[in-house]
This record gives sequence, structure tokens and C-alpha cells, in this order.
Amino acid sequence: CEEFDNPKILPCDHLVCHKCLLSWLSNEQQQGGCPLCRDPIFTQTTGQGQRIGQGHLATLVDSLPTDLATVALVESKKLLSGPHECTMCSGKVAATSYCFQCDVKLCQACVSYHKKLPVSKDHDLEEMSKLTAQRLSTTRRSKCTNHSDRLSELYCSSHQELICMMCSST
Repeated sequence: CEEFDNPKILPCDHLVCHKCLLSWLSNEQQQGGCPLCRDPIFTQTTGQGQRIGQGHLATLVDSLPTDLATVALVESKKLLSGPHECTMCSGKVAATSYCFQCDVKLCQACVSYHKKLPVSKDHDLEEMSKLTAQRLSTTRRSKCTNHSDRLSELYCSSHQELICMMCSST
């Protein structure tokens, strides 16, 4: 898999990308076992040993817990590997710092303004050259599972996912 996207935690504790797991389980020869150790993923009541329809299979895979720590680490690595351009400036101005609360890259001029504004003067900024994926993944707020442009504000225990206020009202 080129991108480790939406990692699912299997009952055997292995992590498998959602797309790869669907592909693996869709194979005619598979009987619902882990691609790494072949331990059963689903119980008899959810279809172990039976041919499962593609729609039902997707629902079963979706119901497996997502490893949110790995999701955060993968997202952090993507952010750090991309271009380090200021989020606030139009044009290609080099970013020198990252704001954890605002989730933005800032150039030196924007850092100065950011530190002066009452709403952001106490924000935690770190130089881009010192920022690591591990630090970013443990301190960066997660995005809503359904709205990638919004920060998560709540945890939905029914769906086992991070959501924003917009999701909580539906």
C-alpha cells in the first residue's frame, strides 16, 4: 500500500489499511482472516467462513476500530513532507514556524502578527526546522472524521470516531 490510510485494528492486534483490508477480504479465496497471521477477523455471527457481499463487507470493515494514533502520525508526516509555505500569505512565502492551536504554517512576518494578536499571543509555536512528526502527532488536534476541514471537538462512542460540532447535531 502506498498510503497507510485509515488503519484498522484487527482482533489479533495487527494494523491494516482500510483499503488493503477490503481488497484482501474481497478475494474469493479469503475466509475473513488477518492478512498477516490468518487469525479470524469476524465471528460466526458477523460472517466468518461465509461469503460476504461487498456492501456488507465494507460495513464490517468500517465497524473495526481505527488506530487514531497512527492516523495522527501519518497525517503529521504528510504535513511535514509537503511544501513549507505560509498558510496565511498568498504566494509562495517560506514558512518558518507552525502553530499547534491554529494548525497553520507561518512565515516570519505572520509569526510577529500572531504573537501580537490577543486571540493568538499565547499559542504554542515551533520552528519548522525543529518540528518532528512524533511531536506534531501528539500535540496537533485531530480533524473531524467526516469533515476534513474542521477540527474534532467530540468523540462519538456509537461510531468510535472523532467528530466536530456539525456532526453532533445530525
